[in-house]
Formats: sequence, structure tokens, C-alpha cells
Amino acid sequence: MRIYYCSRSREPYLFRLQHMLENLVRPFHIFEPFQPTQPLAVGPSVVRETGADEVAKIFAEQGIDASVVLTSSANAVVAKRGSEAYDVSKAALSHLVRELAVTLSPKVRVNGISPATVVKGSTMFPRDRVIASLKKYKLPFEEKMTDDELRNVLALFYAKRTLTHQPIDPKDCAQAIMFLAGPNARCTTGHLIPVDGGLVEAYLR
Repeated sequence: MRIYYCSRSREPYLFRLQHMLENLVRPFHIFEPFQPTQPLAVGPSVVRETGADEVAKIFAEQGIDASVVLTSSANAVVAKRGSEAYDVSKAALSHLVRELAVTLSPKVRVNGISPATVVKGSTMFPRDRVIASLKKYKLPFEEKMTDDELRNVLALFYAKRTLTHQPIDPKDCAQAIMFLAGPNARCTTGHLIPVDGGLVEAYLR
């Protein structure tokens, strides 16, 4: 199965699906049946007139089966202080999965993943932010530690909050995306798969 990742760094060739809400679609994965000669991209600015309607037009013109997988977050259902804008935008994205599943059916399946905090490889965790978090949670560390070593300490701390005690790896998210995009999930649409290690706070109530 071929997978085409939607780059946010270049203008789209096929069409422009831009943020409907700030931080709403980041990243946005589009899978088969797009051809490599027609790469698909997502622009970074907010757009109000286009979005789901434009997506529906393109898929309708193609008339072939496709799969869309959006990345939400466990934060969409976990209320806390200090990240209201991010959390609410992810909650909106989670519902967007359901809305688009209805709008784009029956030819297009739309699903999503809801990962907990992914520290490894994340640009959201530069060294200074990691150190600030380690100090906030009173976790022991040494200034001479490498960036990866510091991130590992923080990742293990987050992991201990879950039932499996396993840090969330980008590969875990990729595996969930591959499943939702592929034929084994052909009867699944309008749903989100948690990739959170068993985060009790994120359990649906």
C-alpha cells in the first residue's frame, strides 16, 4: 500500500485543505488512491470558505475508494489548566472525524488517532522545555545529559501515568494509522483509536 504524507511546507498541487481551526489539522494524513504525480498538501493558514466541501468535491470527481486519517489527541477529552486552546481544537478535530465520515461516505472512510504525549522526536519538546518540565515534576536529571536522555526521563515519567507504563513512540502512532488506512479497517469509519498506553483519564464516559 502506498502512502502519501501531506506536507505543510509547500503549496498543494491537487487542492488546498487549510486549517479550519487554529492547530486543527496537524498533521493530516491522506492515503490511497492519490497518484504520485498529483501530490496532496495541506496549507498552514486558516481558511473559512473551503475545507470539507472542497475535499468532498475532489473525492467525488475521482469516484474511487479512499481513506483519511486525522491526528487528534488524548487532550481532546482530558480537561486541565493551561492548554485550553490546544485541547479544545483537538476536541473539535475529533468531532470533525465523525462529521467528515458522514459527509464523505460511502466512498471515503474517515478515522483518526488520539495519542497521548509523544516526547520522542517531537519538535514540541526542545531541550529548554524538557528541562522546565523535569523541574516542574521534580524529576532528577543532570545538565550534562544529552537532549535524548532528558527526553527519555520525561517520556518515562509520562509513561508511568498509563496502565502499560510504555512511552508513546511515533511508530505506535504510525501503526495505528496504517491499520485505519488499510484494508483491514475497511468497515471502520468515523472512529478514533487511542494510542495512549492506557490513559485512564482519557477513557470515554
